[in-house]
Amino acid sequence: MKNLISQADGKSSLSVIHAACSLLWLLPGVLSAQEFQTPTTEWGVPDLQGYWKNNTVMPFERPQELGDKQAYTEQEALQLERAAQQRVEQDNQPLDPDRPAPALEALPPVGNYDLFWTDRGMFLPTINGEFRTSAIIDPPNGRIPERVAGFTDRM
Repeated sequence: MKNLISQADGKSSLSVIHAACSLLWLLPGVLSAQEFQTPTTEWGVPDLQGYWKNNTVMPFERPQELGDKQAYTEQEALQLERAAQQRVEQDNQPLDPDRPAPALEALPPVGNYDLFWTDRGMFLPTINGEFRTSAIIDPPNGRIPERVAGFTDRM
């Protein structure tokens, strides 16, 4: 080791030795690291609690008129995105301060809440290379199954 340090490029040799020692120092932690395990609830299913956002053009439930259609074509996806972007641009236009109050049914879906504070989706996500028609993938119609009174689905 003394010969390495005494070489003309001793500084670069020291940095190599320092890097090797650092790797050796970290090696036991890397070797003993376990695979990530998804947190589960007390009844054993994946724990999906947290902060979820749905600022996308993709609806949670598939529109009934789409039936079992799981994905949009690229052209259909672009049309949906353009329409969403145009709605946002239109809503961002300056307003005439002397205009009369809008009719209740003309207000955005958030009521009279200022659109500045909303985070509307303007893009359709790609999931496994597809532009999905809904976030729900099972059942095949992409819709929440009807609830049956008294029926529970506990595991």
